[in-house]
Amino acid sequence: MELRVLARWVVLLGVFVVAPCTHVRAETAEEVFSRANEAYADGRYDDAVSAYESLLLYRVRDPVVEYNLAGALFRQDRRGEAILHYERAVLLAPNDREIRENLEYAKSFCLDRIDPEPVPASLAYAIRLQNGIGTTLHGWLALGLWWLLLLVIVVGLARRDGFKARIGWILAILVLLLALTGASWYVTWKRLVGTERAVVQVTAVEVLGGPGRNNATLFTVHEGLTVELRDERNDWSQVSLSNGLSGWLPSATIESVR
Repeated sequence: MELRVLARWVVLLGVFVVAPCTHVRAETAEEVFSRANEAYADGRYDDAVSAYESLLLYRVRDPVVEYNLAGALFRQDRRGEAILHYERAVLLAPNDREIRENLEYAKSFCLDRIDPEPVPASLAYAIRLQNGIGTTLHGWLALGLWWLLLLVIVVGLARRDGFKARIGWILAILVLLLALTGASWYVTWKRLVGTERAVVQVTAVEVLGGPGRNNATLFTVHEGLTVELRDERNDWSQVSLSNGLSGWLPSATIESVR
């Protein structure tokens, strides 16, 4: 019995002596990202997905990581997850054309073809222009106009003869431009960022008329479809489609883009 106790203490002592000499080196985020990219290039998509997902577990919010993870998932035919991460990449980099094009390409493989409500050609052009400018540039434009407006006011106040008609017209134009830019920023932000979206993650799910199994089935949606989240009750989510249809489905069947 005493020999066992003595042996246990010898083992514990050995652990405490050796442990400080053992150097365990953790990978940096850059090394994990590089390893994921190498696996992706070699066609080892399982390893690539695992590495990219490990970065996300450490709260890495980067459009490139989301984009590469989406590409690896897409090549595994995990389209619902791929579209989810493409959508997250777009959320982080709304002006990136390559991300948007790949998102649309991935969506082309989905069963659901949802035609949005028709809009006039002029409005469609304005929406594309707003999306191209993005929320950040909108904000900088508004800020620039604001400071320019203040500068004109200061110049007008500094003049001995006060505000001339010309300065008044300049102020009116700047105020109008600032109001239009602010309104455009809000509309763009609401469309790209402010509206919460989710992606269907199951093969197919019935959308019901209310939050419960006892409600009538309205229509069916399939994996990879992006929907807008409107409301939540218990384990049910109210969603709407770009064509105006709406209903309720189990929250477990979708995952939020945010």
